[in-house]
Amino acid sequence: MLAAGLVQSRAQTTNVTVAVSINLSGMAQTGDNTAAITRITARDVINAAGTFSTRAKLLAVFPENANVHFIVRDGTTDVAAPITVTNVSSSSINVTKTNSSGAITGVNTLILGFDFNGGTGHPSFNVQGYTTASESNRGTGHNLLMGTAPVGFRSSVNGTGKDASGHEAALQGTIAGSGRKVEIF
Repeated sequence: MLAAGLVQSRAQTTNVTVAVSINLSGMAQTGDNTAAITRITARDVINAAGTFSTRAKLLAVFPENANVHFIVRDGTTDVAAPITVTNVSSSSINVTKTNSSGAITGVNTLILGFDFNGGTGHPSFNVQGYTTASESNRGTGHNLLMGTAPVGFRSSVNGTGKDASGHEAALQGTIAGSGRKVEIF
């Protein structure tokens, strides 16, 4: 199993979190001339990060002035999740509007890649695809964030991976985030 520790304590910062759903399916080569349907979900990522209750959620965390990272949240416990995200395209299409109070809303369209290595006994994937993200700099109340962060996103992805038994797989599906919250931690 991939070693994952508690998220290290550090200075309090403003973070935007969104709940992440992963719905990938495809075909895994299970032997000579045999294949089977395989599925990978957010629950597979949660299980690879450790032992949690059924209420545990996979979250994407967008800190101000830092890169996105993923955590598993179970009650008040946050544990790092072994997913990385990269901007595959050299540019993105970003359309925003700013109102008279300085609130920014917009949509960002780009190609993102997602990489997950669950370790022995867990599935893995390396997928990429067309992503749209609704963004805003709205914080809590009338406060504004220093920059924009996703309100939600949806990626239609495809790529390769392995099932829990280590069989090579071709995958397609969606990775999405919703339920934006602004948190201090």
